[in-house]
Amino acid sequence: MRGVVIAVVGILALTAGAMGFIYLATGDAPAAAGRASPVQEAPPPDEAPLPPPPMVDAPPSPPPALAVAPGEFTPAPARARPVEGTWEAIPLASRARKLGGKAGGSMEAGLQELQPLVAGCFTRNVETMEEEAAGLPTVVLHLESGPGTMTIVDAIPNARGGASDDLLKCAIGALKGRTFNVAGMKPGQRQRLLHSIKP
Repeated sequence: MRGVVIAVVGILALTAGAMGFIYLATGDAPAAAGRASPVQEAPPPDEAPLPPPPMVDAPPSPPPALAVAPGEFTPAPARARPVEGTWEAIPLASRARKLGGKAGGSMEAGLQELQPLVAGCFTRNVETMEEEAAGLPTVVLHLESGPGTMTIVDAIPNARGGASDDLLKCAIGALKGRTFNVAGMKPGQRQRLLHSIKP
């Protein structure tokens, strides 16, 4: 009987030990899990900052203007070459004598005959040549020949001088359309003459 009791006690002790082992094994797992250091996820990397905008150089400022007199160091504008066949392409004679041949002498004499008419323009206009320093006005006479004649077909103002508009208009009217006899002149010749308007 005593042996049976010892056997039962031994079985119970073994059973209790096994249960204790199981309890320790299963109950410690959560604790062990709880004691394990939590895995920390790395924070997402920050977005890389945008590069600064490229530096743009400001346009260079223009050089300061030079204090020079008007026209100094400034080339004169090139004059357009006159078109062939136009009045501007014809050489300009500075006086009647330079027209050459009999035309020069005849034109000089003819303009002398017209001088009283031109001088009358000064008499009829009060504003005549008030500024002596401005000089005499000049016109460019367009001359065209006929058989034995030379005609002033036009008078183009060249320099105003000290003349008024009325004076110039009167003088041009006295010259334009006048025809002079030039012995031996052939038709179809054209010339230009610079003429001064004077009292």
